[in-house]
Amino acid sequence: MKDIKIGCFYFRQISRKMGINLKEWIQSNWKKVIGILVIAVATPNIIGGLLNIPGGNLTIGDENAWVSFYGSYTGGIIGGIVALIIASTQLINERKKNKESQRSFLSAAKVDMNLSETKNVGRKKKGRIVLTEAYERLIGTEFETTYYSIIRYDGPDIIMNCEFNIVVGDSSNFETTDTITVWVDFFEKDEEILIPLCSTKFKKDQQGTKEEQEDFRRTPFVKEIQALYETLGGEKMRFYQSEIESERGHYVVGDKEITILRHDIQYTKFAQRGE
Repeated sequence: MKDIKIGCFYFRQISRKMGINLKEWIQSNWKKVIGILVIAVATPNIIGGLLNIPGGNLTIGDENAWVSFYGSYTGGIIGGIVALIIASTQLINERKKNKESQRSFLSAAKVDMNLSETKNVGRKKKGRIVLTEAYERLIGTEFETTYYSIIRYDGPDIIMNCEFNIVVGDSSNFETTDTITVWVDFFEKDEEILIPLCSTKFKKDQQGTKEEQEDFRRTPFVKEIQALYETLGGEKMRFYQSEIESERGHYVVGDKEITILRHDIQYTKFAQRGE
């Protein structure tokens, strides 16, 4: 019986140190627990019976010897369960750390520029411009256009299956809006993605010139951006930034959305300097 008490004592101590909730662990592994208990109880009785059958005696020794053996045996079983829980918990913790190390965070900033007149464009040396239908129709490369400059921080070399949804409007009240949807198969860590915010949905101002009307469609009002992407750790993340509420957040998407990082944003003016 002393072995049982020692086993239970160490089990409680290790569980506390490793943050193991015994009740939750048993509930999630109840089939294994029942199987172990059945085997643990049946095994010594079967062995004892087999050892005494040849002598024609079906008893299993005197009571004191049996209690001593059963106590030692049960203590060993408890020790084995403790080792199993520790190994399982360590494996779970390693998987959790690996997933967290694969998380990547985004930065989105509005940029107004004329690509035909601007040199050393961008926040990183390597970059891609998404050629949307509206951007090509409005010849955005030849005129001043509003872009979302998106770059990455932390995480692996790439993230995958990235979908960006950007809501723009024809006025600061956003009575008429358009959603610009862009998908890229991968997003490298050392690159910048420029998404033009052009929209042909908005009605032309009949009082303005054609040039003024086209300029307006290249530089609409921006409400928000949302991005969904997958990490190499198998997680799906969501990035959200509101230009109206001036806030930004990163979330892990699953059965229950988990907030990883959320904060307010402020306008900061920079002068881009090329190398």
